[in-house]
Amino acid sequence: MAGALFEQEQICLAVMVINTNVGSVKVANMMRSSVSAMNDSLARLSSGSRIVHAADDAAGVAVATKFTSQTNRINAVRNTLANTLSFVQTADGFLQKANKALHRMGELATMAMDKTKSAGDLDNYNIEFQDLKKFMRDMQDRQMNGKDLFKGDNISVTNDAHGQSFSYTTAKLDGTTYSKMVDGDIYEPPPFTWQTTKETWKVSKNGYMLRQDANKITEKYYTISSDTTIFYLKQEAWYKEGVGWSTTNNGGTKYNAGSFIKEYDVAGHPDITHNPATQLGNAYAVSYGANVFISKHNPATTGNGNIEATEVITHNKDTFSNMDLNAVDAAIRPASDFYARGSFLAADPGAGISTTALSAGGMVAVNPITSGEDTAATNYAAGAYVTSDPTDVDVDPDAEETSQSHVLTNSGAKTAIKRVQRALEQLTSDRASLGTVMGRVHRTHDQLGVLRENLSQAVSRITDTNMAKESTKFARHQILVNSSTDMLKHANIVPQHALRLILGL
Repeated sequence: MAGALFEQEQICLAVMVINTNVGSVKVANMMRSSVSAMNDSLARLSSGSRIVHAADDAAGVAVATKFTSQTNRINAVRNTLANTLSFVQTADGFLQKANKALHRMGELATMAMDKTKSAGDLDNYNIEFQDLKKFMRDMQDRQMNGKDLFKGDNISVTNDAHGQSFSYTTAKLDGTTYSKMVDGDIYEPPPFTWQTTKETWKVSKNGYMLRQDANKITEKYYTISSDTTIFYLKQEAWYKEGVGWSTTNNGGTKYNAGSFIKEYDVAGHPDITHNPATQLGNAYAVSYGANVFISKHNPATTGNGNIEATEVITHNKDTFSNMDLNAVDAAIRPASDFYARGSFLAADPGAGISTTALSAGGMVAVNPITSGEDTAATNYAAGAYVTSDPTDVDVDPDAEETSQSHVLTNSGAKTAIKRVQRALEQLTSDRASLGTVMGRVHRTHDQLGVLRENLSQAVSRITDTNMAKESTKFARHQILVNSSTDMLKHANIVPQHALRLILGL
């Protein structure tokens, strides 16, 4: 019974009516949907964007907007990095020119130290030298876009889209290292002053400066003139021809402790042909060559040795020797005062001692007051300013002339070379720092380029239209619209059948 009623209801729904064309309504709705879908495809195909309206993909719009903003900031940062690179490269270009100028200044200073050059030659060298100094000073105020290149400024560089940055410091061409090299124009020899790096003394009288270590022997002493090796007997010993030396009586000649012996046939002595130091050991005898033998005892009269008086050289006290007294046995070593290289001597130490004549006002590195050689000498502490040249290799070679740079004198040229070397070292460091900045800028620029590319790809995947896929959709929707249009025409014919039925009555 229920099944029959359902079938009857279905039949009633499918009956022919005039007022409501249900089929036409259905077709129209389908046609409207197809037209809307086709219009959406047209918009995507014509704009190239998958998201024409925010409603198309709200989450996608939010993500794409964020990525696009980040991409725009990255582009701005890359522009900033490009500007920074230009700034640094400009500075480095100037420093390359400064490097050439400093090299030339070093050449001029070196040539000015040539003793064969005349005063006129030095003047010519100095003119070019001073012009190069002006060139270096002009460079101190160079700018790019109103920004100082060489004032030691701290420059901050943005290196990502979130505002992070790194900083570097520009070269400071007016800093101490450079300014000592390039300040001032000197065309005449300036007042000479030097700053010492160690304690020194200015002597008040003429004298000599030692060029080697030496000893002032303070008592009468003796040396040997011959090339013979001399032996000093520390204990008594006996020598027998054909047998040699013995520490006990071997029937030979006895030599007392403290005697001086040589291997030779001397009248009144046996013909000594054996080395006592070798036979008896160093506890009994010590050997000396003539060039290292020195004694406070006369070897010809001390003990009962075989040294002849004609071989002995007698020296008065307070004379100098360059022999190494520490190599001499303490029992025969004469009393002495040690004078280090660079010491001042009021009197000529004599032949065999290397010295240089020194005028009053000259500088020495060893205290002449305590030695008694010049009690009126003036002492200068390290860092003091002096008016006498202390740059001698045995005084204070690192002392620096404090006048502004020039090459008019040997001292000035020597100081100029030191200053050029320091300036070049600083320049090398400054250029290395700039090179580091350039490398970092390049790497950061490339890194941001990769990030921008990946962000652009991400945005494209979210927002860009897949043309092949969307074209397929458009074709489908277009076919459906055409089909719906045709079907709507047929659906509108259905009420006409009801009319024919009525007319047929």
